[in-house]
Amino acid sequence: MTSSTTTSVRPADRLSPPLMHVFRAAHRDRREHAREQANRQALVRDGGTPEAERKTRPQRAPINEQELKAEVEHDVAALMNHVSMDSTIDLSPFARVRGSILNYGFPDLANRTMDELEARDLHGEIIAVLKQYEPRLIPGTVRVTRDRSPEALQEIRYIVDGHLLCQPLNVPIEFVAKFEETTGKLHIARR
Repeated sequence: MTSSTTTSVRPADRLSPPLMHVFRAAHRDRREHAREQANRQALVRDGGTPEAERKTRPQRAPINEQELKAEVEHDVAALMNHVSMDSTIDLSPFARVRGSILNYGFPDLANRTMDELEARDLHGEIIAVLKQYEPRLIPGTVRVTRDRSPEALQEIRYIVDGHLLCQPLNVPIEFVAKFEETTGKLHIARR
């Protein structure tokens, strides 16, 4: 099912949109409006008659499950690839800073060998970062397990699953977090 800014959605498919979705949709609408304005001006410049401009603002449709999952995937990928402040500065005397948005991000994984990463509690760190900075995930539902499938033997890959807090129903979501050794980044992809 597609959902544009004016499409109606069946009540069973309605989910409350995350706040950032509203801002991203507004930005997308503004870009689309600017494109329409440019086309209209080009048509007038070429001697044509443009269609009448609509005066009403488009209403924001509720987000569907696939859009919600894409939004969360985007935000989780950004979270996991920001380096937290406590990776470079000792924040132990500053407990409030350590627990605040100033410390947003994941511990720095660059310059670590595969053996060091294997010995490290990465799954615990993933859970802690998601619990701290991704409020749409219900904390008690988040599970992180090492992917032991044959294709994942030569890499560090975790399966992250949990439930998104939504109205009217919570939505299950699952990601693969794969450590990229050359860049020191965690790549997040929906499974």
